[in-house]
Amino acid sequence: MKFFQSIVLMGFLFISCKKDTIEFANKETANLEIEKDSISFKLNGREYSSNYVTGKTQGSKHIDIKPYGKKRPNQEAAYEGENIWFYGATDSLMIEQTVSLGSDGHHFTVGFLKKYNLFELNEAPSYFPRNGFSYNLGKQNFATDFGRENTKDGVYMKISTGNLKTLTSHVPRTWNVNVNNHNDIQWGNNMPDNNIQANSKFSIVKLEKVRGEYYLVEARFELNVYSEDSKLYRVTDGFIRFYSEVIPWWTKLKHNK
Repeated sequence: MKFFQSIVLMGFLFISCKKDTIEFANKETANLEIEKDSISFKLNGREYSSNYVTGKTQGSKHIDIKPYGKKRPNQEAAYEGENIWFYGATDSLMIEQTVSLGSDGHHFTVGFLKKYNLFELNEAPSYFPRNGFSYNLGKQNFATDFGRENTKDGVYMKISTGNLKTLTSHVPRTWNVNVNNHNDIQWGNNMPDNNIQANSKFSIVKLEKVRGEYYLVEARFELNVYSEDSKLYRVTDGFIRFYSEVIPWWTKLKHNK
């Protein structure tokens, strides 16, 4: 697999996160859009909205990631720290679709994650579902361990409003490692992983094929977002509308070669 790297400094660790991500331009959907992509919500009571798309991405990530005290030959690590390596499953990947909107220093991203076995995907380097990314009507799960163990299908949200640091619906990827036992890791800042979205909801209320492999997706949501220091913010009255290409044109080109 070919992955690009981004380096993040967390505490005393230098961590690398590797993934495939492809961006496609808004012009791909310009001719079919009847209603524009848009997002609106309240953050702790303050209203935010945008109909300016800053990007849409499709990519793959490691899944079921676990820490190891030794480097594994012939396997690429999802993340690396000092004398610690994090490896995912070898028979599956997490496929990701994102849409980002914003302007004037405000940026909002909603991502959708779904597990796929390798036999369901195109061959490298595209690694995208042969039958397309699958959205489902109704209530969605939350990917609360996104960017860490990556075990959960579902949705996540990132918010940056300029005055605030980035807020996320998942626990930030920081950790404290027991040097005597690499499996003893405390993720995040001791936030209760399984309960951080217990009072939240994200529901796809409309899923409509509009042309070719493009779908119109509409969703409503209320959820919690957190800063890196675990401060809680509440998102209410959320609505998002976007057009998504479930079988990207670039996978077709590669597949037909």
